[in-house]
Amino acid sequence: MIHRGCVDYYPNVACEHVPMLLNRGYEYLILDLGSSPEAKKSEFLRCDIKLVLGSLAPWKIPYYKNFMKEYCFGDQNGPCILYFVQSGSRKTTALFSKEYHISVQSIPFIKNPFQIEKELFPFLQNVVS
Repeated sequence: MIHRGCVDYYPNVACEHVPMLLNRGYEYLILDLGSSPEAKKSEFLRCDIKLVLGSLAPWKIPYYKNFMKEYCFGDQNGPCILYFVQSGSRKTTALFSKEYHISVQSIPFIKNPFQIEKELFPFLQNVVS
């Protein structure tokens, strides 16, 4: 059974429950793995499409850089990892992209992630396609 047009939220799901969710027939399963890279590395690496959403605000750059040290595989990154930022100047984004040899896109502001406005559908569809 495929769940189309519905959204279910499972806050704070432990990694051992992910296989159960994978077998529920969802068209898409989006995992928010938080900012604890070590505990969730295996789940991240199993994803078909890997989205990394961070911030290049000056006080958050170290978190994004720590992630890159843990997960950046040099030329092996390829198109399987998509990098996004919520904030940061264009100059900072360009420097970060150059430093890690990746493409980083800005993500539009979503004021309520539980009620997506139709103007965001093209962006979101492009991400999952």
